[in-house]
Amino acid sequence: MIDNSFGGWNNTLNDVVKIITQSPDEFNHVTYEMIQSVYSTLLPLAYNLLALFFLIEFLTKSATLEVMKWEQIAKILFKTVLAKVIIENTFGFLNIIFTISSEAILKVDAVALSPGELISDVTQMIKDSVPTGPLAELAYFVSFLPDTVFMKLINVIVMVISYGRMIEIYILTAVAPLPIATFTSSSVHSIGKKFFQSYASVCLQGLFILLVTKLYGAITAMNGEGWDVVGKMLITSLTTVTLLIKSGTWAKQITGAV
Repeated sequence: MIDNSFGGWNNTLNDVVKIITQSPDEFNHVTYEMIQSVYSTLLPLAYNLLALFFLIEFLTKSATLEVMKWEQIAKILFKTVLAKVIIENTFGFLNIIFTISSEAILKVDAVALSPGELISDVTQMIKDSVPTGPLAELAYFVSFLPDTVFMKLINVIVMVISYGRMIEIYILTAVAPLPIATFTSSSVHSIGKKFFQSYASVCLQGLFILLVTKLYGAITAMNGEGWDVVGKMLITSLTTVTLLIKSGTWAKQITGAV
């Protein structure tokens, strides 16, 4: 039971690092092509929105100014052209953001202590702490069952959050032209800014997922011996699940997406 609970943690960590560092194209090429098709379909609509926002901005300036100066017109035209350039090169900008976050994740993964090695030590420590005697072993087995359940739960939650992060990246990439078209309007241009912040937060969430999993391995290795291991590991598992769920919120707070 102990081997089944902790033996697969190394594989889970390897899968998580692979998922959170792969580019959308590498993760699933077929899905990425579908996302590109959706993006191309929404692109004409984004151009229409861009023209609409340009017209609204132009009319607003005309209504509030007695004399429309050429500087005002040039400024509106410049913002429109800039928004069009950004829309046409959205994939490049999003890939830059994703690449930066992936490099940060790989660097942290390289320098931080591997939780897989710590989990191996913990597994042996738990085996050594099993009391002798049939009744004592049975009691220890029953008390350790919650830890087993939560260890499995952590494995599932880590994978679900990692896959969910990648799916969110696909969705944001597909609809990117629509929020970026708002850059022209002075009243709603914050939508485009928030979009880039939201995309950066989703990419950065992978770093928090990695840190939480590594901290879990480090803290678990310090849980002591004997019966203390059972209670402390249960608390550590519950805390880890909570932190994994909050990883997206932390990333949004850092990037200013909330």
